[in-house]
Amino acid sequence: DTAWVDAEVDLSQYADGNSAVVVEFSLDSDIGLTYGGWNIDDVELRFLTSGCGLPNNYCTSKLTSNGKLPKMGYSGSPSVSGGNFAVTLNESEPNQNGLVFWGANPNAAPFLGGILCVAQPLERGPIGSANGNGFQSYQVNLQPNLVGTTRRYQWWFRDPQSASTVGLSDGLAVTFCN
Repeated sequence: DTAWVDAEVDLSQYADGNSAVVVEFSLDSDIGLTYGGWNIDDVELRFLTSGCGLPNNYCTSKLTSNGKLPKMGYSGSPSVSGGNFAVTLNESEPNQNGLVFWGANPNAAPFLGGILCVAQPLERGPIGSANGNGFQSYQVNLQPNLVGTTRRYQWWFRDPQSASTVGLSDGLAVTFCN
């Protein structure tokens, strides 16, 4: 085993309308072969409400000076009526300032040694600080005019040890619903 591999499994055909679904992990092997088995980490179970689609990651993060790839995520639902949606950042530089920015269209332009994943015009959130684990969160202000629109988010943060002194996350595309 030389690297972690992301795996995404759509369980909707089993789980939709079925509250008795159980997720478990097992490994079957035989007596003749010996392998390392599985290492499972960061398991997420996501569900949808109000017909919203799942936000999805796109674009490529800039490797931090500590050798990590920052990744955007989210909490809550992109349902405007739900009122509890936040975009998150994991694996940024710990205890460093950063901010989330967004726009309507994707981008893939070189920017400060990384990739700018969001096209202009851009809007931005307030400056915040990552915790000791490199986590930040931004609560999205859900307004009725967001229903049916898609925003693309990306995080910019300080990385004092990198040549450009900044870090960039991947992008997160979010379509808002009622």
